[in-house]
Amino acid sequence: MIGVAGDNLGTVKFNGEKGVAISLKGDASHPDAVLKGSKVTLDEDAAVANKEKTGILADLNNDVTLETEVDTGSLKSCNSILFS
Repeated sequence: MIGVAGDNLGTVKFNGEKGVAISLKGDASHPDAVLKGSKVTLDEDAAVANKEKTGILADLNNDVTLETEVDTGSLKSCNSILFS
């Protein structure tokens, strides 16, 4: 499980090309597939402002509803949530 229910997860700052802030993989019984928390903020260094990035990459084996707010603020090039 990533995060704690009801908590703000803080800020993830991109500083490289093609970054992924949070990666979820598996199903609800696998700890790396569950995202808890009320909010996560995505930020970036100016040097990577025009580079591709993904806020949350969800490669899950079952249907899931993410209830965490993703604040993308002033990101210039970001997929907030990408399901594969």
